[in-house]
Amino acid sequence: MTAPKRESVKKQQQQQKPQVVDRAVELLCSFNPIRQTVSAFADDNLHWREGDEHAPSDAVFLRQVLYGCVRCKEPLKIFLAHMFSDLAASIERADYTLYMVLGYLLLFRLDELGFDKFRAITHHEDPLKICALLQYVTDRKRMQGPITQDWLTVFDLKYINDVMLGALERSSDAIAEHCALLQVKTYGKQRRRSTSTDATAEALRSVPARPATIAQPFNLTRPNPRRVPEPMKIEAVFKTGPDPRYLDRAKDLQAIAEENAERLAQTKAATAKKYEEAEAQGLGEFKLHETRNTVDAKRKEIEAQRAAELQFSRRPAKPPPQFSDTAAEVRLNLGAILREDALLKKKQAEDASLIKAYESELRDSTEYIRWQTSMREKDAQLKLEQTERKRQQAKASQAAARAALIGQDAANHELAQCIKAEKAVMAQQRRAEEELKLMINKQVVKQVTEVRGTAPKEAVARTLQQRRQAKEHLTAQLEEGRRRRQWEASAEFKEVQERVLRLRQDEVHSVRVKVFNPTESSGLMLLNEMSLAETRERLAMNKMRERQEEAERRRQILADKAAKQADLQKAIASISEAREAAAAAKAAARAKASAAAEAAEQRQKLPLQAKSAELLETLEAKRDRRQAELQSLEQQEAERQKAALYLGAAAAGSSARAMQDLLKGAERAERNRQALAAAEAQAAGM
Repeated sequence: MTAPKRESVKKQQQQQKPQVVDRAVELLCSFNPIRQTVSAFADDNLHWREGDEHAPSDAVFLRQVLYGCVRCKEPLKIFLAHMFSDLAASIERADYTLYMVLGYLLLFRLDELGFDKFRAITHHEDPLKICALLQYVTDRKRMQGPITQDWLTVFDLKYINDVMLGALERSSDAIAEHCALLQVKTYGKQRRRSTSTDATAEALRSVPARPATIAQPFNLTRPNPRRVPEPMKIEAVFKTGPDPRYLDRAKDLQAIAEENAERLAQTKAATAKKYEEAEAQGLGEFKLHETRNTVDAKRKEIEAQRAAELQFSRRPAKPPPQFSDTAAEVRLNLGAILREDALLKKKQAEDASLIKAYESELRDSTEYIRWQTSMREKDAQLKLEQTERKRQQAKASQAAARAALIGQDAANHELAQCIKAEKAVMAQQRRAEEELKLMINKQVVKQVTEVRGTAPKEAVARTLQQRRQAKEHLTAQLEEGRRRRQWEASAEFKEVQERVLRLRQDEVHSVRVKVFNPTESSGLMLLNEMSLAETRERLAMNKMRERQEEAERRRQILADKAAKQADLQKAIASISEAREAAAAAKAAARAKASAAAEAAEQRQKLPLQAKSAELLETLEAKRDRRQAELQSLEQQEAERQKAALYLGAAAAGSSARAMQDLLKGAERAERNRQALAAAEAQAAGM
């Protein structure tokens, strides 16, 4: 790079504000799309006034960067995801927003901005970060490989090659030159490339070389290597057992038959010897039908031991109390006493009313009660008769129900036939309706196919037009609201300033000193107005009066308690007397009621006993008839079996003889077959 060009670059760098990129990163970090739109956020945070740090052009630039990063957020996220995955060891995740802003400028605005302008606005950033970004975007293998494949889900391939990657391709020389300078700033030594120009080499040679930094390892305690256990040895061999020994003692059928006969003889001899020894010992006959299992005997023995440990017959240490001799003492509480006293008073009031009615009306209800009791007995007898009548009616209704059930089955059969015929007609009608529905659907499909070619395009056009109009209307409303808010804010600010000025002019400070006198009132002419001394006197008098009233209330409460206690004692005495009288009356009533119940039960048992005797006679007669029938049937069966025995004795004997002949023939055939097989085996062995 020549000296004039370097001077022009330095002048541009001095003229450009170094905080523009940082301001763009700050705006993008503080933007929340859920709370505000991009336009409203930009209007609130990008007002330029005299004396501000940024010029109006900077505000326009920041607004464009904010709009662009939000609009191109999806392709930028794809690019940054690949970048952070590939350069995870050299870049930090905290610089995600910075790389988003710089990536937007390089990929979408490089032709419009120019690389010199980009270099000017990023000269204050960390050279290592800028160098890593520039080297990554100039890597054709990565940019045209997986990143382009993911970008195809958002943009067209022509736009990616011409606009996004094309701008980087056209500025590749300037980017390579700037990367070389950034590496010199970062590492402090000369780095040459075969693709760099002579000017770049001259600039690199003009930079003084600095000694390289030698990394020294930390003095950390190294852990001892972990001892790995030796692997288990698995032998890959196949082990075989010894040859089977039964192959050495191959026998023919005759030898096997001889061994079986010998074994059978030994078993018989051992069994006979066992029986002889048992008889010699005097054990008697063998109990072959009994099992050898001793579980039941052991279980009985254990149960006997456990039963012996129980002490059901042991007399208790103290005799149980005789609760039946003395009545239990029940202490009543206040609620129970008051409830029983109220019931007693209610009963006394009812008795008094009856006596008063008898005295005034000369009428006694004893006759009425006697008549009521007799009528209730008649009602009970009538109820029994009605029950018997209902039982007879139930029998008749059961027979009628059986006949009705038979008629209902016939009616159901006829109804089922009618339903089957109707079902066939409905099935035919349903098939006709389905055919008609199929024809209608075909017609609808034909109409939809005709309309499908033009209706979607017209609907899309109408939707786009409606959205465009809605956007214009919303933009106008937002602009009008913004102007109105600005005007209201300015008017409110002016009004506040004027109010503050008026308050400052009208404010007057005065010092008032007043001496307090506790014996004088405030003098405001209020009701019950008094001085502090009088107030204290009145408070003391009120407290004394309250103490006197409290003492009087305490005395009255004690007197009320004593009166209540006396009334309670009287109530308890009257309750005790009433209980004794009621107990005696109830005992007499129970005795009378039990006698009446026994008499009624006897009266009810008489007809039931007569009916039971009649039923027993009927059942005895049925049982005798059934017994006679069974005896006659048994006699007939015995005669039939005897006749069958006489008639079929010869046939049974002939069939048994024929069966024995068949078994003997089968045995001879099997014996001949075994002898032939033994001869063949012997010939093969020789």
